[in-house]
Amino acid sequence: MKKYELVKDDVIEIDGFTLYRIRALKDFSDVNAGKLGGYIDCEEALCQDDDSWIYDDSRVYGNSKIFGHSEVFGHSVVYCNSKVYGHSKVFDHSAVYDNSDVFDHSVVYDNSDVYDNSRVFDNSRVYGNSKVYDYSVVYGNSRVFDNSKVFDNSEVYSHSEVFDNSRVYDNSKICNSSRINKRAYIRNTTIQSKFDYIVLKNNWSSGRSFTYLFPTKKWVVGCFYGTSDELIEKAYADGQLIGDCYKASVDYIKALEAIRLENKKELA
Repeated sequence: MKKYELVKDDVIEIDGFTLYRIRALKDFSDVNAGKLGGYIDCEEALCQDDDSWIYDDSRVYGNSKIFGHSEVFGHSVVYCNSKVYGHSKVFDHSAVYDNSDVFDHSVVYDNSDVYDNSRVFDNSRVYGNSKVYDYSVVYGNSRVFDNSKVFDNSEVYSHSEVFDNSRVYDNSKICNSSRINKRAYIRNTTIQSKFDYIVLKNNWSSGRSFTYLFPTKKWVVGCFYGTSDELIEKAYADGQLIGDCYKASVDYIKALEAIRLENKKELA
């Protein structure tokens, strides 16, 4: 016996798709027979053989699928060749779309998005208005939250966290229980511990935070990405005070690197 049916007289149109409200035909999980669910464009969108369900006014369409005891609720959307499965959840105005997957006990919620060929799996979480996109992956019991972004073919894994308005991009990797915060910008590098980066604040002009990446010896300052010498050259081109302040930051990092070299075993 099927667990639900399409309600043919409760229909919405979106993105050129016709979506039908679903209605339960039997009791399962916390769903009772007769209960109305969300909207799908066809029966292939929601498995008939397990406890998966689409609640509220959530929508699943465009060759997307919900199965494996998973749930979509809280006015969320899964569309454009995406999947949610393996006891996973998407809720609270979140979206999974554009060939992306959420699976293996993972959760996306609180106005967050996973899209553009990305994946969240292995008991991981994306929440707090955060985004994972552009072929990026979050896995291994990791977290992305608090207005942060992981994109541009990057990875967060092995019990790591990205939060506090931070950015991980340009083929970066965050692993080994690392915590990226304080508005850090991690670009084109691998972070394996808290000692692999430092965030400083520009309190002499813009007030923005900027990041030094110890593994690559590069600075990320707004749109700038380069070496210490390149940063100093650019800063002095913007003015004497700005140049002096950035040079002081570079000198500070050089002193830290000397200390790191002397205490390499303790900082490993």
